[in-house]
Amino acid sequence: MYSRVVVPLDGSPLAEEVLPYAEALAQRCNAELYLVEVVPLPTQVAGMGLGGAGDLGGASPIVIDALASALDTEVSQSKAYLERVSQQLKAKGLSVRWEVLRGSAASQIIKFAQEKGGDLIAISSHGRSGLSRMFFGSVADKVLRQSGLPVLVISPKGDGKGPV
Repeated sequence: MYSRVVVPLDGSPLAEEVLPYAEALAQRCNAELYLVEVVPLPTQVAGMGLGGAGDLGGASPIVIDALASALDTEVSQSKAYLERVSQQLKAKGLSVRWEVLRGSAASQIIKFAQEKGGDLIAISSHGRSGLSRMFFGSVADKVLRQSGLPVLVISPKGDGKGPV
C-alpha cells in the first residue's frame, strides 16, 4: 500500500507523537520512513514580522550573518536529532532515512515528498487555532491542502501512547 512514508519532525514532543503511527504503518506495509526537519533560511527569519516570514526589510548584513550562524548551528542540531530518532527506529528493524531541509516548512516538506516518491506524509498537528493560526499558519494544514498526496494528520494528546 505505502512504500515511502515522509515524517516531518521539529524536535518537539508534540511532533514526535506521530512516530508510533508512522512506525506501525511502516511495519505493516514494509515501508521506508523518511524523517525530515526543516530549518528556515536566514532571510526568512530576518524578515519575520506579524505577517510571518517575508522580505529582509532592511536588515543589516551583520544581522543576516548572525542569523546564518545561528541557523547553521540549528542545522547541526537537527542532523544529530534526526540521526538519534533514526537509530531508535532502525533498532526496531525499520528502514529509515533522514534529511534536514532549508526553507519554508510546508513547501519543503511537499517538495521533498514529491521528489522522493513519497506516497504518504505522516505529520503531527500542533493544534493552533484562532489568532495563532491566522498569524503563523499551520504547516500540517498547508501540507494537507497543497501536497496532492495522502496525509495522515495526528492531533497530539500529549500522552505519547500512539496507535490503539
